[in-house]
Amino acid sequence: MLTGYVVDFEVMSKVCRHCSVAKNKLGQSSAEFSIWYEGHKSECDINHLGSSTSMEMEAALTLWKRSTSLGFRYITVLSDGDCKAFNYLCEKKCGKAHGSLKEATIKKLTTYYQKAILRNKGDVNAMKTAIYATLLHSISTDAKPQHSKCPAGENSWCFYQSAIANGEKLNHKLNVGTPINEKFLPKILPIYQRLASNELLERCIRCGTQNANESLHSMIWAKCPKEIFK
Repeated sequence: MLTGYVVDFEVMSKVCRHCSVAKNKLGQSSAEFSIWYEGHKSECDINHLGSSTSMEMEAALTLWKRSTSLGFRYITVLSDGDCKAFNYLCEKKCGKAHGSLKEATIKKLTTYYQKAILRNKGDVNAMKTAIYATLLHSISTDAKPQHSKCPAGENSWCFYQSAIANGEKLNHKLNVGTPINEKFLPKILPIYQRLASNELLERCIRCGTQNANESLHSMIWAKCPKEIFK
């Protein structure tokens, strides 16, 4: 919800005017300054010792972490394109609960989709089964396993099918590399339905790529630049 109001702020500083005056007057290395600073420390304006860039990142982290104490939780970051605060928050996993749609999870699902097509070249139905298998595998839990489309056997890439074949203990939280909360399924499923449609997969049946064409085009334009040969 965008309110348009400032709901929280954090003041961070690398400078304290009182400290600067005391250092000049008493000498930073003097015993007098050390005694003075002990009494001043709790009121010192300096609360950050890193770079200015890291100051912004730490301020964002502080604001994000304490949002729940104010009665709400941030779910979106709006920043400029080169802002490092967003990546820093992602590294600290702020707002990313187990099963949330992290960027890394989406990238892995994309890779799984590609592998599902390449490993089942020439078979649309097998492609479709493999594609849905990765999705259902990711939303599975101990309470609700959904591995019917995963390949069976002790050598299966699916830990669940492999564990059953080998008589091992099942633990989804430890073994599902791309956990997705099932509440996101209504948003994801339409995308999978479109990407796993027969119409689209039939065009992928040969697992071809246009990279060769692009490579040829690149070679042609290198020898015959558009700027010269118009």
